[in-house]
Amino acid sequence: MALVPYMAIEEGPDKGRTFDTDDVRFVIGRGQAQAQFVLSGQDPAVSRAHFQIDRRGDTFIITNRSPNRTSVNGVVTDQTLLNDNDLIKIGHSTVIRFSLKDRSELEANPNL
Repeated sequence: MALVPYMAIEEGPDKGRTFDTDDVRFVIGRGQAQAQFVLSGQDPAVSRAHFQIDRRGDTFIITNRSPNRTSVNGVVTDQTLLNDNDLIKIGHSTVIRFSLKDRSELEANPNL
């Protein structure tokens, strides 16, 4: 089973958008040139490169890259391990659910 990170925005201006990737490092933010998952920029406290996630084997590490806060499950962090179904809050109102999905499940159900 090939698990990939799957991000679903649950609150904020980009609610409903999703992102998945096989990359070992990816950045989330509002900057076209800086981020692989580009948010709309309607939340003014989201930075161009707000945070990055690095995959190390089956482990995922989130690192804040912004002068603005990043929190995981309500705890402000500069860097921490991510677990399936963790909630990441950035900006004023953007909440992103981090989960792990099977690649074949995503391909069979593109509207997850």
